[in-house]
Amino acid sequence: GAAPTLFIQAPQVNYLRTLTMISGTANDNSGVSALTEVRVALSTGVGACPANCSFWTWGGASWSVVGAEHRELASQVAGDWSQWKLDANFPTWSTLNDKVVRVAVWGKDNAGNVNTTVYKTTFAVDTSNVVSTVTFPAVNAVFSNLLKIAGTASDTGSNASGVDGTKVEVALRKQSNGYYWDPASDDFDPGPSVVWSTAAYYVAGASWVYTQI
Repeated sequence: GAAPTLFIQAPQVNYLRTLTMISGTANDNSGVSALTEVRVALSTGVGACPANCSFWTWGGASWSVVGAEHRELASQVAGDWSQWKLDANFPTWSTLNDKVVRVAVWGKDNAGNVNTTVYKTTFAVDTSNVVSTVTFPAVNAVFSNLLKIAGTASDTGSNASGVDGTKVEVALRKQSNGYYWDPASDDFDPGPSVVWSTAAYYVAGASWVYTQI
């Protein structure tokens, strides 16, 4: 008979800092037999799996030797296998920073049919914070009229997700009283909250500039 068809709904992104659930859908294409299980494998490695991949052992909370595949049983979402999820026993993602992780799923029906096409998705783990610097003005520099503040922001690593250019933010604090510059009022705000302002970010050169002073 026909083997089941599966789809991974989450994750479906290129980069993740952490992951607490894998979920998706499944369909038994035979028209007769119901699905009996969905299993999930999590692996890292370069090249074809399972020969060149190391697999997460789930309950064993460790990574297997290369080539030893581990398929963990998922759970039903709404009383049947048309929707499934796996939401426990994930690895510590900070130990996988800059690695590419592969998620693969299999389904089995009452007739014993298992999908031969491996349904999979991949994502890179990025747990490193962006490194930012201020390049202008220099420390302890004195100005009668400061027109801009500039610096750099970079996300290093071979599989880094990169800097979100819409989220490079600057806060200017007046040392004498602790007030923060608020471009909306064109003055220093007594707070109590920090006032963050968005700087212009330039991918070429990984630099930013703030001019709303």
